[in-house]
Amino acid sequence: MSTKLYVKLSIVVISFLLFTYFVYPSVKFQFLMSKKEREELQLKDPVQYNRLMDRSLRLGLDLQGGMHIVMEVDIKALLNKLAKNKDKRFEDALNYAEKMATERDEDFIDAFVTKLESSGADLARYFGTRKLRSRGEIIKYLREQVKEAVNRSLEIIRNRVDQFGVAEPTIQKVGDHRIIVELAGITDPQRVRKLLGETALLEFRLLKAPEITVKVADRINAYLLGKAAADTSAQTKSEAKKDTAVVTGEELFGKTQEDTTQDTTTVAQEEEGLL
Repeated sequence: MSTKLYVKLSIVVISFLLFTYFVYPSVKFQFLMSKKEREELQLKDPVQYNRLMDRSLRLGLDLQGGMHIVMEVDIKALLNKLAKNKDKRFEDALNYAEKMATERDEDFIDAFVTKLESSGADLARYFGTRKLRSRGEIIKYLREQVKEAVNRSLEIIRNRVDQFGVAEPTIQKVGDHRIIVELAGITDPQRVRKLLGETALLEFRLLKAPEITVKVADRINAYLLGKAAADTSAQTKSEAKKDTAVVTGEELFGKTQEDTTQDTTTVAQEEEGLL
């Protein structure tokens, strides 16, 4: 056997051994072991189970199957929650924007604002505050609220997906208000839909502006301070009246002067008798 052929054969054998070493855990975990055997191994020897799972290849949706889910934030419900006032023009604008976003893939906020202003309504009537007065400020605020809703949903979905034990799930934001979730190897799609559907429901509550809260607190403090001052004044007057009724100036000084005169006369008489 020539040296050149020996080298080639050695390379093939070594490559085959390395291939077998790295591929065997995947073959064993994915194909040789049943689902029941994997569950038993996870309960009896978690360390061995995790080691075997880490060394096995991650099969994607194309090889293993699973779920591909596209989720979307309900902007209509969000704007409905954020609005301070509602009327027919507001409802018509929401329905129009929803239709345009679904059928023509138009931007929901742009379609909503266009329809609302075409009916003669002002954005400030529905979303205006002391800090949000101009048209540009309100539109910017609405877009920020949509963005925050998507980011919160994205974080919550990531935490929920961890419950399924899926290796390397794909969760990413697409566009301004869509989230794509890919879960390989999922065998209970109904449970996934239920859990993710509940996760995507977010509730928004309007809070009073900070300056209003500060004013209310100042009024409460002023009322309490005024009441405390009135109680202190009344108590002081009552104590002064009580002290004046018990001891008078005449009783203090008139009686003392009389007693002093009497004592002086007595002492003088006694001294005169002695002399």
